[in-house]
Amino acid sequence: KEVEETLREIKEYTLADHFSPDWQLSQRIFNKLKEEISVLGEIIEKINKQYIAYFKEDASKSFFEVVVLKKGLRISIRPKLNQLKSPHLKLEDCSEKNHWTNGNTNFMLAKLEDMPYALDLIKQAYDIVYSS
Repeated sequence: KEVEETLREIKEYTLADHFSPDWQLSQRIFNKLKEEISVLGEIIEKINKQYIAYFKEDASKSFFEVVVLKKGLRISIRPKLNQLKSPHLKLEDCSEKNHWTNGNTNFMLAKLEDMPYALDLIKQAYDIVYSS
């Protein structure tokens, strides 16, 4: 009986759970990001309650996660701040802060014009996390 009750409580989250209807900018940025990361190869998307995680196929840990906000995306990448180069986007060390994601470094993606810089950071994260 306890197992049945627990199974009823388990919820499968979808992308729709992360977007409010009036968050069109965030939706556009997210859709473009998903389209652009396909150049990295087979990327697995795992939708959690608080964030969306991205993994290399057959990998056990994600290389970046997305928290959807009303005015953009907060992207958390696994490498530490000192492992990354970003002359254009402001990076924040979140390794010592409580947060939902697994990343050590955050940045905001609030404009489509910043997509190339975000993709560069995501590619750096991919290369660092999966280089071993």
